[in-house]
Amino acid sequence: MWRILALAWLASQGLTAAQPTREVTSQAALVSNQLVPAFYNGYIYFVDDGNNYIRLYSPEGPLTLATGIQQQKPGPVWTQSVAVDTDGTVAISWAYGKEGGGTAEIDLLDGNGRVTSSIATGSYIPAHITFDSNHNIWTFGLDSAVEWISHQSGDYLTVRKYSRDGKQLGAWLPRSSFPVGLAPAEQSWQSRCITVTADRIGLLAYSGKSGSHQEWVEMGLDGNLIGRWDVDAVGGASVTLTTDDHVYYQQATSTNHVQLYTLDRTNAQWTPIASPMKGQLAGADGTNLVFFPWGQGPLHLYWFQQPN
Repeated sequence: MWRILALAWLASQGLTAAQPTREVTSQAALVSNQLVPAFYNGYIYFVDDGNNYIRLYSPEGPLTLATGIQQQKPGPVWTQSVAVDTDGTVAISWAYGKEGGGTAEIDLLDGNGRVTSSIATGSYIPAHITFDSNHNIWTFGLDSAVEWISHQSGDYLTVRKYSRDGKQLGAWLPRSSFPVGLAPAEQSWQSRCITVTADRIGLLAYSGKSGSHQEWVEMGLDGNLIGRWDVDAVGGASVTLTTDDHVYYQQATSTNHVQLYTLDRTNAQWTPIASPMKGQLAGADGTNLVFFPWGQGPLHLYWFQQPN
């Protein structure tokens, strides 16, 4: 009887028989006509109020930071990405100035939301940012002079690495290695398109003239290419990389159904697998996958071990 009741409760939550290893109810909430928030290593964040105000929620659920642009910028501001280091430092990348953002920087904030330093990146827009275990900042971005403003012909390096004191430590993956069309890094600012593990960088990139054409790219920490795999993004897709280098891809197949896949690198294909719950794949936290059910209201997050 108790097993039947337990299974009924799991079904009511959109869960399968797989048991979550952790559950959190965040103070963040899903609201009608609002973009789904971004997920970063247990943190949840929204960007709103003219695309320059950030609300960051801790892995335990409470609101931990609410801040807007704190320095006078020469024109409108567009938030690009948010990342949180293991010591609590928050990095926020901005583009500002001309239409679409002509100049950019990465601001580093302390736990009180005070800007402690900034990294100017010029016309290179760090559209997606993340920290590595050595507190360096990796970016996946685009050159606004080439892609957004004058549409000049030209090449640039899409992936860059910065120290927290502002030094550029390396740059890789030329724009010319992608097809002509959309900028590879020109994704929604509440999407996660770069992940760094102990031995590689994973990128979700546009690859052509249509948003439904994407690819998953992996590079070593030395910048050498590991592999590239096509992603069918029709209907929307999210790809996540765990710290043990497993890749998962969730594809919407209808209004109320999604399919979960894992990457078989050896055979260069995405293999369908059973999802631990019916809901949205938020991302990875360590070796766990994190999901939340659809529907409005407080955001309920569930951590699961990777499916077999």
